[in-house]
Parts: sequence; C-alpha cells; structure tokens
Amino acid sequence: MTSMAQSAAPGWYDDGAGRQRWWDGSMWTHHYADQQQPQMVAAQQPYAPQQVIVQQRKVYKTSHGFHLIMSIVTFGLWLPVWLVVGIYNASKS
Repeated sequence: MTSMAQSAAPGWYDDGAGRQRWWDGSMWTHHYADQQQPQMVAAQQPYAPQQVIVQQRKVYKTSHGFHLIMSIVTFGLWLPVWLVVGIYNASKS
C-alpha cells in the first residue's frame, strides 16, 4: 500500500487489490470494503438558486348576458352585483 499525501481527505480509497480501504485523513485504518460500482448521489447545494413556481390563475370573464337577465328579472336589483363583478374581473385581466 502506498502512502497517502497528508492533505488527502478522509474517505474510501482503492488499495490496488480490488478493495476499498478507509483513510482517516492521517493514517490508514483496518477497515476494508469490497469495491462497488460508484453510485450517483445528489449533491446538496445549500446556496443553489431556488426554483420559482409561477401559478397560473384562471381568469373568469364576466358573463354579461347572465347579469343582464338577472338585472331584468330582479327589476334592477342585480345591477350593483353586475357592476362589482365586472370591475373586479377587469382589474384581474
């Protein structure tokens, strides 16, 4: 087994015999593991930009025909409702 540079980070390293051996950052330990295929691990990026999800709002258009009929049936009492709904929907679009 060759010696590791003192700056090598702790971790599993190939020992040249098809096994992995644990380097604790200063010396080799007696811990061995069979060499396995490397696994993809998602790196955590604490300062990665966050995704912004934009929600689409469904815009309801004023049904002027419905409001006209309701205003006629209620002898004009529905007219204020029609105006409020029309103004509200106009401000959303």
